[in-house]
Amino acid sequence: MGLVRTALWWVGVSTPFVLWLSGYATAGMIPAETRPIIGVYALPATDRFLVGGLPHRWFHSFAIFDLCAAGPYMAHIAVPIVFLLWMICQNTQRERIARFVWAFGWMNVMALATQLALPTAPPWFYDTYTNDLHPQMPSYSQKGFPAGLLRVDELLGTSIFRVGYSQSPVVYGAFPSMHCGWPFIVALHYTDHPQGTRYLLVHGYSMLLAWAAMYLRHHYLTDVLGGFAYAYVFTKLAEWTFTGGVGGEKYKKTPQLNPSPQNGPTRTPGHRRPHSADFGTMPGFAGSSLVSALTLPSPSNKDYMNQSKTRTSLCVDESSPHESENLV
Repeated sequence: MGLVRTALWWVGVSTPFVLWLSGYATAGMIPAETRPIIGVYALPATDRFLVGGLPHRWFHSFAIFDLCAAGPYMAHIAVPIVFLLWMICQNTQRERIARFVWAFGWMNVMALATQLALPTAPPWFYDTYTNDLHPQMPSYSQKGFPAGLLRVDELLGTSIFRVGYSQSPVVYGAFPSMHCGWPFIVALHYTDHPQGTRYLLVHGYSMLLAWAAMYLRHHYLTDVLGGFAYAYVFTKLAEWTFTGGVGGEKYKKTPQLNPSPQNGPTRTPGHRRPHSADFGTMPGFAGSSLVSALTLPSPSNKDYMNQSKTRTSLCVDESSPHESENLV
């Protein structure tokens, strides 16, 4: 029953991601006559309101900038996969892994729903549309266009970006930018881990993607901020959803290695303050095996229940000397 319960739980956690993947793959099959009108002017008007201009036009194109933007921009696909594998290899607590998978899945589901319900043209289409003497209304028959990445194709003598973007099922999905949302949601979840060089690199990568999205004329500043907002909102929703834990258990955060001393009554002999080493044997913490890190604790596990009772008695022991005597 424990393995079945664990499998069903992970299926529920990963369902939003599967739902987004299937929805994105079939988005191109929606009949054009049933789709809403494509917005062309709303996003540039918002950019002008926010910063007084169009940031994607502020950057002059150079070959070195093209290459610096293209590499990180396309590598964003691998970022959440690498981060997920890294968490598993680090024996990260299962609830924390589930929080990331759940937040990432729902963020993409709601972003896709926004792009289909409120289709918006990207900057490259707006620039062409406004410069045309006889502009045509945007059509769902329009193929995807690599915009600034077309210069990279010319530099490398390939057609990778031209062919790849022409197969995109969502051409008018500028807002919100998931190119920026993906690395930013990883950066938000990485804040649970010790800060350092890698922490700064993750947040720096998010800012680099924001610049690349505008420099390549794939997204407006509004799209970038929208991607950040979606990542932040669903990260917080995931934290709230998993605060209650699984099966009613309280979400367990990793304890401090050196808990600060507390002033209180003298403890009864035979009782001791819990040490960080005690938590190393608890299921779901670092030091456990990969299987145990992904497996839910069984409610019938007597050792697990005994550990819970022991921790409860220790907490009561520190709270009142009279309760401590009753426990002895």
